[in-house]
Amino acid sequence: MYDYDNVSSRFSGFRRPSSFQDLPVECLAVIFGCLNEQEICSAALVCRRWHEASKTPNLWQHADFRLVNKHKYPSAPKRSPHFDLTQKYKDYTAHLLAKHANIRHLSFDLDLNSDYETLAELISSGRCHKLTSVDMKWADSWDYRRWNKLEDQLLFFHSLLVLMGSYCTKLQAVRTQFNWTTESLNYLLAFKNLEELELSSVPRVHPVQRWHIETLLAGCVALKKFKIDARILPDLVYKYSFKSDSLELLDISMSVNLFIVEMVLPRLHTFTAKHFTCYQKYTDICLFEVLDRGCPALQYINDVSAENPGLQNFGMSREQEWDLRICYCTNHCGSGRNIQDVQP
Repeated sequence: MYDYDNVSSRFSGFRRPSSFQDLPVECLAVIFGCLNEQEICSAALVCRRWHEASKTPNLWQHADFRLVNKHKYPSAPKRSPHFDLTQKYKDYTAHLLAKHANIRHLSFDLDLNSDYETLAELISSGRCHKLTSVDMKWADSWDYRRWNKLEDQLLFFHSLLVLMGSYCTKLQAVRTQFNWTTESLNYLLAFKNLEELELSSVPRVHPVQRWHIETLLAGCVALKKFKIDARILPDLVYKYSFKSDSLELLDISMSVNLFIVEMVLPRLHTFTAKHFTCYQKYTDICLFEVLDRGCPALQYINDVSAENPGLQNFGMSREQEWDLRICYCTNHCGSGRNIQDVQP
């Protein structure tokens, strides 16, 4: 029989909190974890104990500079609002450092020409040593004709990758605009623990070539998810090969003219090419045959799934394959259908 008297005597000296103010700082921090950044800052103004609780490092795991960026950059006057934003980014960094932030997720949409030093200060402060994911946008679409500015941004981008390679050794997920140069590729390959990668090409800068993809997948030995947004010009004919022992998800849904001729992806279970368009002429290379030969674990193609792995288990007819609009061979694009028919 349970000794309730013994339990009562053991906790006789325990004082039950009579109000919210009596809660330990650790409990306050747990409650504050249900609030967003602005709400935590407001709560920190209530009293000294709440202010101390707001300094708990784990409350500040996501540094999102996009929340600070409330201005959309029009093509007209940019200097005055841009100066204000630069100062706000500095203030936000100072705020994170004052809170002893333990940053695990970093997101920003910045002009590296003017805001690189702010990011560098945050990364090199030691507050990002546990960083696991980063979402970077550093080249605006309205910038691409201003080559001098874009070239400077690329240099700062390289410097940022080098800095993160030194201080953010636990990085697992990267989402960024990317220029496909040898330098950028080498800096990206310095992250040995990458499991998720999403790359979108900088407008009109260095088209993706076959050896880029092969080098990237060969170097990222732990990569599981890869999403690529590559816009290849119609007059550039590249044939791409995807080879990886670890890749499980491949998404090329935003790519144009990514002409795949070979896949060796034994663990791939999800392939997405929902908005695939190819302006090249019809070819004898069938994407379904490429998937069948090199992706034995495949179970999902866009919204179509199979109960068992392997393309042969999808049970699709030729017409159903054509309806997916992902193949550019003569059988799926020909037979009286022109290239406009396969564009979504």
